[in-house]
Amino acid sequence: MVDSQQALYNGLKAEQIIGPDHHPYKLLTALKPTILGQLWQAEDLSTSTGALVSLHIINPVFSRHSGFIEHIKKQVSLSKRLKHQYLADHYGIFKHRGGLVLIATERLDGLTLAQLLSSGAHKSSAVPRKKVY
Repeated sequence: MVDSQQALYNGLKAEQIIGPDHHPYKLLTALKPTILGQLWQAEDLSTSTGALVSLHIINPVFSRHSGFIEHIKKQVSLSKRLKHQYLADHYGIFKHRGGLVLIATERLDGLTLAQLLSSGAHKSSAVPRKKVY
């Protein structure tokens, strides 16, 4: 199963529909790889407005580690409670029928906290009002 998941993960492309049947997403643009997998801009097809979201698609290699996905689920559940102007809202964690795990958040532009800190922008009075992950 992991090999078919890895093939699905490696073959992700724009315009592809992914996610569970009750909550599909249309992949729009790959932002960049992250430590956990791939970050995509996507359209939430389960909403009437087709809201734009960001999807973290977890690399299936992590599924091989006992308890990892359960730990991620717990962290997403806890993260949904955190509210701050600089933190992205977490919408939920979903499983694609092919086995891939997706984490949906409010739309991100790829800025990480590490990049914000290393650039020194956090010291400026004109700190960008961007969300980080």
